[in-house]
Amino acid sequence: MNEDDPIYLDHNATTPILAEAVDAMLPYLQEHFGNPSSSHVYGQRAHAALERAREQVATLIKCQPDEVIFTSGGTEANNLAIRGVVSANTPNAHVITSVIEHPATARPCAWLEQQGHRVSRISVDQDGRLRLAMVEAALAEVAGAVPGLALNGHRDHRLPNTLNVRFPRVAGPALLSLATDVAASTGSACHEGHDQPSPVILAMGLSPDQAMGSVRLTLGRSTNETNVLRAADILASAWSRLTPVGRPTNNKV
Repeated sequence: MNEDDPIYLDHNATTPILAEAVDAMLPYLQEHFGNPSSSHVYGQRAHAALERAREQVATLIKCQPDEVIFTSGGTEANNLAIRGVVSANTPNAHVITSVIEHPATARPCAWLEQQGHRVSRISVDQDGRLRLAMVEAALAEVAGAVPGLALNGHRDHRLPNTLNVRFPRVAGPALLSLATDVAASTGSACHEGHDQPSPVILAMGLSPDQAMGSVRLTLGRSTNETNVLRAADILASAWSRLTPVGRPTNNKV
């Protein structure tokens, strides 16, 4: 990114590839370009590199190499994990999820429900935290059905480096169209271009009109404090141009 480019605060949508990753990949985008499934030398080189990468990932996450499956992205991975595991191993599964999942998670769960599996969806409070009583009830039911089952994990449902800000009396897309020096979004990339409020914000108890004023700001490795402070000024200025009657008192969702 150049110095004159807008401040990039949409890292949840996509983020720049690290230079180290580019250097590691470049030989296989140029001279070692073979299909790893091919039997000739070009394919063998690519296959060997793929298996080395699989072993490195396995070492990093402490599993066996044959347990590492590379996919094209998050949506495919979520479908493989949710639909694949349940369909392959559990005739009558009980899936516990939340009402604020990304569509890449919510839709596979809905598909499983259509296939006859049970799906429990945990609601959230106004801060986006899972409702503890519902979590405990659902987990207790699962634990009771599986003797010796140990339950791990966190009940909070937060994404690091992610902030959702609500600007009163304006629509998020209109605000961002004025704040051209900030590259941000109103929600997940798969929802961009659809004039609908975020289901996550609605699940937290806001009205559709309130939710339409939300802007999602997500940070990455390249983001610094100067970027954040400058972006705040730009967004506040754009909001003032849209609503000259005054400043909001507290606009954090």
